[in-house]
Amino acid sequence: MTPNDLGCAISGHTYGWELANKNGAVDFLTRMNYASDMTAALNILESLKTLKSGQCEAVVYSPLEWTKVEPDVVLIYLNPAQLMRCLHGSTWHTGRPIAGSFSGRAASCTEGVLGAFLDQAPKVVVPGNGDRVWAATQDHEMVYALPASHLETLMQGLSKTHEKGIRYPIPTYLRYQPEVGLSLPLTQIFRKAE
Repeated sequence: MTPNDLGCAISGHTYGWELANKNGAVDFLTRMNYASDMTAALNILESLKTLKSGQCEAVVYSPLEWTKVEPDVVLIYLNPAQLMRCLHGSTWHTGRPIAGSFSGRAASCTEGVLGAFLDQAPKVVVPGNGDRVWAATQDHEMVYALPASHLETLMQGLSKTHEKGIRYPIPTYLRYQPEVGLSLPLTQIFRKAE
């Protein structure tokens, strides 16, 4: 994807392709009601991770198993329980939580790809409209973005936590005696229902 292929004003701004013209992104944010006015739109733009103008000529997206390039960032689309397991794996070495920033705007491309790339740290992403409309991201999906250099750490942490039973799918504990919280005997309940 090059600047000529891009249809998103926010990504154009964050990838450093339209930095000289913030008007496009500000107009988009206010016209789409992501921001109440120009001040709010500018605050949104200032909060986003951005590349410097000329730092990036193009972005290559491809499935990890088929890619012909060495990736800088890996995006994993997963459900919340799978995300929890990735967080376990990523934090196993250090014990430090993964920091996040959530806006739902320019999510996978800016909060995910650029956030993980610039900070060289994993990011949890709430998929935005672009993810949902054009990439068919489903309501149950989240995104875990991480620098490719972090994959080995993630895999080791997942393996180690798996050894003691922290797994996906999450095993359900069924060794308890379920109780029904009825205050009346069943005969009285059925009698009232008739």
